[in-house]
Amino acid sequence: MTGPGAGEALVALSQVQAKLAAARVGLLRRFDALDGHDGDGYGSCTGWLTARAGETRAAARGAGCGRCAASAPGPTWRLPWAGRC
Repeated sequence: MTGPGAGEALVALSQVQAKLAAARVGLLRRFDALDGHDGDGYGSCTGWLTARAGETRAAARGAGCGRCAASAPGPTWRLPWAGRC
């Protein structure tokens, strides 16, 4: 593989990775909105991601769960479920 070819491959991988990340955020928000974590005995998607997906607590908080995202600074921080993460 040439240098320019490797660069093109990196660009393509970055584009795929961005699409995957966006799809994951959407699915996490849906999972959280449906309280999918409750079925496994977890009170939040952060707890679920930490225990079931092996993520660190910091990574789980930043993963994009709807309620976790709602607790971030910004116009949605006043939602009633903010801070549940």
